[in-house]
Amino acid sequence: MSTSKYVPPVETFQSSMDLVFSDDEDDIDEQVPVALPTVSSVAETSIKGRNTPATLPRPGARASKTNALAALNTSVQKSATPAGSKADESDRASPAAASSTAATDSSSTTGPKTNPARRAAKLAKSPPLDFSTIRTHVPRFPNPLPRPKSRPTRIFGIPEAPVYHPSVEEFAHPMEYIEKIAVEAKEYGICKIVPPEGWRPPFALDSETFRFKTRLQQLNSMEASARASLNFLEQLYLFHRQQGNSGISIPTIGTKPVDMWKLKREVSNLGGYATVTNERKWTTVGKQMGYNVTVNTTVCSQLKTAYLKIVVPFEDYVKRVNLAGGVPPPDPTILNDDVPVLDELATKLNATPKASNGAESLATPGSDAGGSAGPVGGANDKVRTASDKLNEAIELDNKGAASVTKLAGLLPSRDVKKPAYDDTPGEVCEICTKDHDPHKIVLCDGCDRGYHLNCLSPPLQEVPTSQFFCDTCLFLNGADYGFDEGEEHSLHSFRRRADAFKRKWLQEHPMPLDKGKGRAMDIESAEDELDEQLAIEDHFEREFWRLVESQHETVEVEYGADVNSTKDGGGFPNLEVHPQDPYSRDGWNLNNLPILAGSLLRYIKSDISGMTIPWIYVGMVFSTFAWHKEDHYTYSINYHHWGDTKTWYGIPGADDEKLEAAMKLAAPELFDQQPDLMFQLVTLMSPGRLKKHGVRVVACDQRPNEFIITFPRGYHSGFNHGFNFNEAVNFALPGWLPTGLKCVNRYRDIKKNPVFSHDELLVTIAQYEKSPRNSRWLLPNYKEMVDRELVSRARIRRVLPNAEEDVDSTELDEEDYQCGTCRVLCFLSQIVVEVGEEYKISCLDHYSSLPEGTKHFRLRYSDDELKAMLAKVKARSDKAGRVSEGPIGFGDLGAGSTGRKRKTSSAAADPSAAEFASPSLAQRPKVIDDVSSDDSAAVAASLMGAHQSTTWATTSHPAAAAPVH
Repeated sequence: MSTSKYVPPVETFQSSMDLVFSDDEDDIDEQVPVALPTVSSVAETSIKGRNTPATLPRPGARASKTNALAALNTSVQKSATPAGSKADESDRASPAAASSTAATDSSSTTGPKTNPARRAAKLAKSPPLDFSTIRTHVPRFPNPLPRPKSRPTRIFGIPEAPVYHPSVEEFAHPMEYIEKIAVEAKEYGICKIVPPEGWRPPFALDSETFRFKTRLQQLNSMEASARASLNFLEQLYLFHRQQGNSGISIPTIGTKPVDMWKLKREVSNLGGYATVTNERKWTTVGKQMGYNVTVNTTVCSQLKTAYLKIVVPFEDYVKRVNLAGGVPPPDPTILNDDVPVLDELATKLNATPKASNGAESLATPGSDAGGSAGPVGGANDKVRTASDKLNEAIELDNKGAASVTKLAGLLPSRDVKKPAYDDTPGEVCEICTKDHDPHKIVLCDGCDRGYHLNCLSPPLQEVPTSQFFCDTCLFLNGADYGFDEGEEHSLHSFRRRADAFKRKWLQEHPMPLDKGKGRAMDIESAEDELDEQLAIEDHFEREFWRLVESQHETVEVEYGADVNSTKDGGGFPNLEVHPQDPYSRDGWNLNNLPILAGSLLRYIKSDISGMTIPWIYVGMVFSTFAWHKEDHYTYSINYHHWGDTKTWYGIPGADDEKLEAAMKLAAPELFDQQPDLMFQLVTLMSPGRLKKHGVRVVACDQRPNEFIITFPRGYHSGFNHGFNFNEAVNFALPGWLPTGLKCVNRYRDIKKNPVFSHDELLVTIAQYEKSPRNSRWLLPNYKEMVDRELVSRARIRRVLPNAEEDVDSTELDEEDYQCGTCRVLCFLSQIVVEVGEEYKISCLDHYSSLPEGTKHFRLRYSDDELKAMLAKVKARSDKAGRVSEGPIGFGDLGAGSTGRKRKTSSAAADPSAAEFASPSLAQRPKVIDDVSSDDSAAVAASLMGAHQSTTWATTSHPAAAAPVH
């Protein structure tokens, strides 16, 4: 077993943030560092927003495996190396050290500061985009484009998603057409729609004034199993350092460090350390780890020794915490495939300071469970204690001319036992709830709570010289993963950075010689040029998945994702700003599509940013969107305005549980930390691995002037090939209602905030959709809601006979009828308890979670009103069975389009036409102006002939030039 000769490979860290340009430079081939400002975020709006990926603007947020372990190693290296030593000089001169420093810096700020020139000066006014150099159009046929000759099969052997080419007549009715193709396309999860020739909406956004914030994405930190491995290794390392155990190091076998995470999972899968040892299964463990146990007969003993010294103490610690009522991390009992150990951890443990006896040890003081190691860190690295906190407060008080006596009077008296949650964190021990010996109360670096050294299990002999984490914070390590904030950009400044990074990447990572011509002189025709472009796209797709799964190559890119279009408007024209543009009324305009007749989201009473108001996405090469479903499992539609290709991956809704199972199989710990992990939009897994678990995956390349539709429950992900601009929004067809209800129940299970109330949506539809044929699809969903509600009310009346019941039809804010336990929006009824000046609210299932007090049973409608409403829907549905009408699912399909200020329908404006209790004007659904189907088709036809085909313009890289058609 070797522990000292192993030298890990040099880590590489590349970031697009290191390429800096100003808006007023014209030559993009020169990289001129220019100081950029720290600009505040775009002004927030009051419009309700959909759920978004976690973004971490705060310093110190852990962004990747490289950053995390490099950050952990920083204090050890600084303390072990005297200031001004030769080691410092060599480190400053070493390229490898510079790379490591870049990674380390990014863990303590919102991005690597390898280029200090991007810190603060004012952004010049942005020049307009030159659309003659940006791809704005591609041939309508063939679509999909043929595979490059050098790569006839897509990576992982993924089949193509279906592509649809509607006629002018079909294209005139968006909802009807989408419902028509959904019968086939939903089996793939995603599909592409290519508009008829000539349909070319202008790009309406002002590129000179538009600004957006980016998020930083480090590709290999988004892979599920790699992130789970990192979390376990960090927990393991922090535990041993905290406990002061000496002689701990990661062994190397065959010049490679042992993957401790995989070793833990293999042993757990076979029954644990005792079972594997007693039943002599270490040979099986070695084979599962990929070692040739026949050739190297010492492998099994090395693995056993490593497990006993490194993992078993941590397992015992977890058991003690569990017995004490804590929440330990889960045992990874399910087999995972091919997750190599992180070499940084081996380097860290191998490089730890020596104890007095010459043994390698971690730089922490000793404990009752291990040997003693003297303090290594400087005074600035010492863990704070309650005494330090008190002194800081006294110093602050002295600066304010207040007396120390007054401050002391505010502290709890000694030896008075009281609940820890009544005290300011860190003033008393969380275990014994006493405040004596404040110099021996060590504060957690995560939550700032305090613990007596001798109250810990096992107890510590002295205050650690480095970080200290309590059990909860140690086990939740990695649960706060999210994207760091990037910079604010104009389209011009972002394009310069995106193009430079893509060009630099192709120069440093060229295609294999046999996979592309690579020289302009070899391109003899437009066909050759197209094949060369497609070969480059295939190259980037393979590079993307290589980087996602790489353990030693960290690439950081920026993505302008989920940009609110409320302030600047989107890429489509709208009636407010462009009233004369015919495209501002077009049904495929994403400002209009969510509220077209046939889309149920038109009945949501308020605008929802990202669902009914489009979001903008500005991409660069390798920027990505992780596997996710849409909010409330709705449909989504994404339009590619211009720029480089966006590659999509999708699975059918029927396979959603298979994908989730595959993710949990690879990283069960992540799901235990975050039950709603798949709703966070931060986790990737390659289509190749998903296919091994029986998940059907398709792919689709989206280019300018093309739509992508995603279907309910279908997971999708993808990445960008370069600088591009997309826009997306949600909608819902009538057949979505049962799926939407399943999503609400899923949200309740994981306590996730819904975006809107599903029951309120049904009530609103019933109030305004009086067409008999529409009542046919509404009736079963409405009946389920009423039956469910009446059963729940009857149960509440039995268990809470003394609850004060009243009917209150007053319009409430959502927070006034949201359950405090499961977060569901209980629109039809709630249990309310008045506590002081506040009201505590629960749904009918979680009334027991409310505090003591008089319980009010608040109803929006009485039982009789609910039954009457259901009877009216049924009556209209019965009428549809007697009258021959059009297809189920749509009322007046001749609805035209509008801008964001949507007018109420004539029925909504006429109180006498309402069959139910009419809500106030502010609550009425937003619908669109009516135009006839013939007029809509005529407008569409005129638009088709209003534009001629233009060229498929060159991309940002000369070698990636596209053909002219």
